[in-house]
Amino acid sequence: MTQGQKSSPIKKTTVAIFADVHSNLHALSAVLDDIYARQPDYIFCAGDLVGYGPYPNETVELIKKHNIPTVMGNYDDAIAFSRIVCGCDYKTPRAQEIGEQSIMFSKDQTSPENKNFLSALPLFLFLKTTSESAIMQKHLPNWTCQLEKPTTEHNEIINTEIKPTDGSRLMLLVHGSPRKLNEYLKADTPIETFHNIASIIPADILVYGHTHQSYHKYINGVHFINVGSAGKPKQGNPNVNYAWLEIGDNVEVDFIEVSYDKEATISAMTHYNLPQELINIIATGIDS
Repeated sequence: MTQGQKSSPIKKTTVAIFADVHSNLHALSAVLDDIYARQPDYIFCAGDLVGYGPYPNETVELIKKHNIPTVMGNYDDAIAFSRIVCGCDYKTPRAQEIGEQSIMFSKDQTSPENKNFLSALPLFLFLKTTSESAIMQKHLPNWTCQLEKPTTEHNEIINTEIKPTDGSRLMLLVHGSPRKLNEYLKADTPIETFHNIASIIPADILVYGHTHQSYHKYINGVHFINVGSAGKPKQGNPNVNYAWLEIGDNVEVDFIEVSYDKEATISAMTHYNLPQELINIIATGIDS
């Protein structure tokens, strides 16, 4: 593009993104019904298909049926690779005990075939939008990221990248953060953390989950978008939610709330003798 030449408007692309389904088949079904009724250009999942809930196999099978691009969550990693812990931030010994019970249940219930599916999920997905089209890809040329153990060399590589300046936008989808699978980026995370992350990614839109609480921040040239939870909400409301993005010259974000048959999920959790504390979260949307 020559000096003084104006770039063409970015083609508006609608994207629906959900995360943290956690084996809640009834919630996922309701979310997908709502999404498909809106007919977005793209649908993505930011990980954690399994864990906590009663339907790990059925949840994975539904994602496979609809061929929804999905990144790996920390719980997906734990079940796929038979880890002892899921990398969650447990506040009390009882919470840790519940987490360990959940891992054992999910390991026992998830089929070998679906564990293989979880093990093959990518850590990153990219969506580049231009004036003419939108393109999804799993790898960005000349950019590598060692998710679990960032190094000085890794940061130098990323710092050579700049945000899109060619009349395009680049969305990066992860589960926790670009730095670590299970890093919590909460609404009240210190702003310095967001500044640091903005400085090491080539994208101008970062989408993720893991905290089960939705928000949208614009910091240091990057849209930080947490999509909430489509299966185990923690916002004081038992309805689940997902994010609806309209990506063009501007980035517009809306969080869509979806009601579903919670009693069916609770009944199944009771049938499998899952901890009452997990049932209470489904019933209230409060993680006490």
